Amino acid sequence: MVRNKILCQIKTQEKRLASVDLTEFQETRFQHKKTCRALAIHREKLAKVKSQFIPLLQSL
Repeated sequence: MVRNKILCQIKTQEKRLASVDLTEFQETRFQHKKTCRALAIHREKLAKVKSQFIPLLQSL
């Protein structure tokens, strides 16, 4: 009886840990995607600024 109770508790703990791991993974993945999007936007803005100022620099 005690053995079954302990096994049940172990399984419950494993499920909780798996849930926590999945949550942490999803949060990390979201942060990564957010950072990648921000970096892509920054690169686009940088390219736009460079394309505007290259003719000015070449004329000097």
